[in-house]
Amino acid sequence: MIEQIELLVKTGFHSREEIFKILMEEYDISIEEEQLQTEINSLFNRHTEASKQWPRPTHFENLATVFDMLCDGGIIALHNAGITISDGIDDANECYEELIKRGKLPAGYCFYHEQDIERAIGSNVLPIAFGTFRENTEHAVKVANVIVSFLEGFGFNVHWDGDINSRIELRNFEWRKTYSEHDSYGLERAVEIIAESSYDIAFNAMRPVDVDGGKAGSNLPAYTKRTFSEIKHLLPSDCWAYSRNEKNNGEFENETVLVYDGDLTAHHIHLDYPLGIDAQRECGQHEAWLEQQSVFLILITGDLIVHNYIYNENTDGSTGLIVLGNVQASNIIVGGQEIYICGNLEVKELFWGDYNHGMLSVRGNVTAPLFVETDEYYVGIKGERHFKKHWVDADEFDENDVQTVLAEGCYWIDDHDEYYEGETQLNREGMFNRLKANQPLLMEEWPEESPRIFENEELSVNNLQRVLASPLFGEDDIYRFYLDDVSIRATRPYLNEEGKKVGGNIYMLQDDTFAVFIYLNEKICLDIIYQNNAEEDWYQLDDRSPAPYVQLLNHYWPRILKEIAYRESLDMEMISYWQEHLRDTVTVEKIERILALPIVSKKFNDYYDEDKSGYWSGSLHYCFRLPKGEDKPRVGVGKERRDLSLFPTIDGEFDVFIYHFDIETSDDGIKKVVLKFQPHNEGNTRQVEAAEINHIQTALRFWSRLEKTIFQHNDDFLEEQS
Repeated sequence: MIEQIELLVKTGFHSREEIFKILMEEYDISIEEEQLQTEINSLFNRHTEASKQWPRPTHFENLATVFDMLCDGGIIALHNAGITISDGIDDANECYEELIKRGKLPAGYCFYHEQDIERAIGSNVLPIAFGTFRENTEHAVKVANVIVSFLEGFGFNVHWDGDINSRIELRNFEWRKTYSEHDSYGLERAVEIIAESSYDIAFNAMRPVDVDGGKAGSNLPAYTKRTFSEIKHLLPSDCWAYSRNEKNNGEFENETVLVYDGDLTAHHIHLDYPLGIDAQRECGQHEAWLEQQSVFLILITGDLIVHNYIYNENTDGSTGLIVLGNVQASNIIVGGQEIYICGNLEVKELFWGDYNHGMLSVRGNVTAPLFVETDEYYVGIKGERHFKKHWVDADEFDENDVQTVLAEGCYWIDDHDEYYEGETQLNREGMFNRLKANQPLLMEEWPEESPRIFENEELSVNNLQRVLASPLFGEDDIYRFYLDDVSIRATRPYLNEEGKKVGGNIYMLQDDTFAVFIYLNEKICLDIIYQNNAEEDWYQLDDRSPAPYVQLLNHYWPRILKEIAYRESLDMEMISYWQEHLRDTVTVEKIERILALPIVSKKFNDYYDEDKSGYWSGSLHYCFRLPKGEDKPRVGVGKERRDLSLFPTIDGEFDVFIYHFDIETSDDGIKKVVLKFQPHNEGNTRQVEAAEINHIQTALRFWSRLEKTIFQHNDDFLEEQS
């Protein structure tokens, strides 16, 4: 029974519920249903965990790409088409009849079925059946040759003896697939791709396409094709492409670059199709696909204006984009390449960068209503950031926020139980479908923002006076709060001997080291001075001052204004709600239960030993401190901190911020959970204030991830021990 469950799990096409139903209906089950479900869950989770170590892209992922391309070229390509060849042919005919109704004439079909998958799992050979809808040997050979050509182009070990009665075989094929409720590989996928395509692989009249230069069947104006060595002198010296090439002795010298001289205006740019998204569809030849893939970089020497989108699907590797001027675009959804902009970036709706194979570098300012970075996508912005909303990684998304900001189809709306280790809620394919239909990605009306109490983010007398007049002070003269590792102390003006209000200041101290003091002098003008906290002397702060102090002022002053506005918008009901939610969700009993698990008590039982303090799972690090001596019980959840340039005291290229859930005992013996925040690994740990709702929400999402995975990790540990 275990072998059958494992086989069904490894196919990657069945949910837990479907596997349970198959086993109950088709097999004589000798164990209790509850035990059967436990076995399914265990093998399902183990398979998902193992998939994180698979090299990407997997053979299946490449096969899925080939099948989509074949569909785009008029060949019905079906995954998991029934159990036998006759089932697959029936499915192909069903697709054919539907497409005829839609005015499409498919050239042929190919598929593999359930028994083929089992063969691939057992012997690393995946048979591919093919055929046509008319009895014509020459046409069938042509269909087979196209299928073989595309498969070989993706590096598959393809064997076919030329006989139309023999199946194509993919040898040394490693079947690696996990189930996802959001992946659809049924008949509808093939039908929809073909229905929307203007296909021509080898069957209809060719349309002229210039692949050596010019438009290449795209919406783009003429380009010049150059080698990297010919244009590298034009590139910014700090861009990845240039620096990597210099460091690795001309690694990219012979790579192809498309150069657009001067300003460029386009309706859209698809970076998976740098020769134009229509070039592949219109000429359809496999050679054209290889031509698309050979383009390493697009270089635009002026400004770039894109009326609809800049997009790519393949986040493992896609064509890079370097613009020496400014960029304006309605939407940018990218990943898998370097995007470098020497000027400013202005996005009308959404910027979304996904996966750690991609990076965005902008020398100027970036403006975007919604800016999203997921799965360790790198962002480097030297200028100002003007975002209405900024989402970083799936585990920091607020589900309600997602559904009120994004239009329908841009996110998954189903139950999220199948999301594993922080899988994003965002639906890339759904977004692209909306973009192709010229539909917006964002809702017209967003949730209410904090009231605008500052006209701008400038460091001005008016803004400082407004901060110092905030009702947050209450009856006190001093108001304190934190931003990251920066403590903020605002002090109200005082009355001098003449009864006149004077003074008033804000003191910013980063990690007990760098201090900036902003105050109103007697002439009611701003003065700004700085100090190393370990020294006594203060110095006037200007643009020539040491970088840590200039950065502290420039980055955190706008955030101070936003934080003041946000806190003034809070009411006691909201604060009380999140405090109660925190108390109900993270309890003393839950923490004690986790600390008592064998994976903690036996394996991760030394908080002060890096190897024994905890472990990484997905993008989060879990650490544990057992009660011993003066140490209080603690469960910590940390995440890698991205932009280390904001933290000058951090030594090295890697660090984390951590939420600590501590059990503290009062003098009368009552235990309670205290939420604390540590801004970076060596930073001071402090208690999270009741008004820091954003911290509380993020901490609760991290805790939810821990609760969903820790017990399975513990079961796996016990199994290893046995």
